[in-house]
Amino acid sequence: MRCRWRPKRERRSEHAQFAAMNRTPEEHGIRPVIDRVVPFDEAPAAFRRYASAAAFGKVVISMGD
Repeated sequence: MRCRWRPKRERRSEHAQFAAMNRTPEEHGIRPVIDRVVPFDEAPAAFRRYASAAAFGKVVISMGD
């Protein structure tokens, strides 16, 4: 893996672009599509479902109740 040094002004520009990108969904009311929410103990099955492309949207693994 290679790392490339970038000038500070370039890093600031990337930060501003990333922040703007993250504001866009909220500003336009874009919500992710959730296929299903599964408990943590069913995580292996959830990963298999996601990997098989059977899921339509996000497969969320819940860490709590």
